[in-house]
Amino acid sequence: MIRYSFERPMCVAAIEFATIMILEVSYAWRPEECGAALMVVAAVSLVLTAMTTILLSRRWITPSIMFFGAALTGWFGVLLIFDWGARGTFGAITLLVADGIVYGSASVANGIAEGWASRATTPGTGYSNEVYRSRMLVGIYTSRFIAPIFSRFLVDFGGRNVYAGLQLFLCTLGTISVYRTVILVWRGKVK
Repeated sequence: MIRYSFERPMCVAAIEFATIMILEVSYAWRPEECGAALMVVAAVSLVLTAMTTILLSRRWITPSIMFFGAALTGWFGVLLIFDWGARGTFGAITLLVADGIVYGSASVANGIAEGWASRATTPGTGYSNEVYRSRMLVGIYTSRFIAPIFSRFLVDFGGRNVYAGLQLFLCTLGTISVYRTVILVWRGKVK
């Protein structure tokens, strides 16, 4: 799960900064419109998180299925980041829908990952909660530092599709990490 602590924050931070740049440059949105759009993306994330909390608390779905489902949903959401030739408002809307899907599913998946990793720690070893938390925080803050710079660089010099390619790569890595984790649960090797 330490690697996942680098992948998801990188993906989410890239969304925050690259989306604003794409909306301003490609669609001539004003800064206040971009800010409002990101508030909507955050609201979608909040709603998705609340819905999954209800589903999990009522045991209508298992955490492992939710974890893998959130990762897959985020992966498919990334496909909407690519510029498929849609112009005008529709192109901006597909970007924001993609952001809502990816951001929301990343929030859900990250919550489950952190919970599982915390439960799997062993006090007094190299796998203690303190060691896990410190490594996780290094991953989060390193990713949050690098992602804005790198994603805006990609958008500036390569365009929306190059940036989308980065997001697809990051979400693929995250989905592989999630799959490797849930397969252990499904095989009964982890409780």
